Amino acid sequence: MSSHLITVASWEDRFRLGFERIVADGSVKKVLVYYVKEYEDWSAENITSILKTAAENGIDVERKAISFEEPLQTWRTIGSSALSHLSDAPDVLVDYTTAPRSILWNIMFFLSHRQITANYVYHKPGTYCKDWLSRDPSRPRLVYKLSGITLLGKPTLLVIVAGYDEERVDHIIAHFEAKRVLIYVQAGNEFWNEENISHYKDKYGSRSEIELREIDIFGTGHGYESLSQDLKEFSESHNVILTSLGPKPSALALFRLVQEDPTVGLCYVPANEFNRDYSKGIGQAIIN
Repeated sequence: MSSHLITVASWEDRFRLGFERIVADGSVKKVLVYYVKEYEDWSAENITSILKTAAENGIDVERKAISFEEPLQTWRTIGSSALSHLSDAPDVLVDYTTAPRSILWNIMFFLSHRQITANYVYHKPGTYCKDWLSRDPSRPRLVYKLSGITLLGKPTLLVIVAGYDEERVDHIIAHFEAKRVLIYVQAGNEFWNEENISHYKDKYGSRSEIELREIDIFGTGHGYESLSQDLKEFSESHNVILTSLGPKPSALALFRLVQEDPTVGLCYVPANEFNRDYSKGIGQAIIN
């Protein structure tokens, strides 16, 4: 395991349990914890818990506040803190389990910019809430420094890795009014994926501009090979926008695609409300 850990605080069980799992072997010596100011109260108990665990294990912890409402300042905070925290880092582990995707992409941008190789870990939940996960989505935002290049006269292709946040999928489709939309849904029967696939087929199957495809985000490359191959058809003819609203490891694959083709843009759909019972427990760790 790595000596330096970067993580983003949350009220979810798997933030605390994942931290305990990671530091158990004694390798971690320094931790950089980002916490979202708008949800600081919700996350406070878990933060207190991991600080206690860190103190018991002689681990140095640095905390940095970020905000959904101040994306530029958040970007600057991540850049400056990552530089100071990682100045002596021989190896880095990013636990992105509870990191908002825009924050994860900011972290990945600065690690890449400074040519720091990192490993990434994602802890599946024990279970998701089957009620709503988030709601009241805000205006979609292109990610700073990863927004791609839009050329006049070209139609837009919107690529969505979708999950259980249906309202955010609807919102981004309506916002961009893209000429083509590819919706990727996790294959298999874990949680209620089969029900989810059927639902998206029923909802969008009659719309000629929307195509639904299944993908294995938890396989090798987190869907990168399938996405990369599919995008070859559109990269020359369309302005391409990518977003991850489904299984979070897909965010790693999308970032890789943007690194390889900077004309492609990353987009994020903020939500104004999250379900406090979003998930329970902790499941398998996905490490790469």
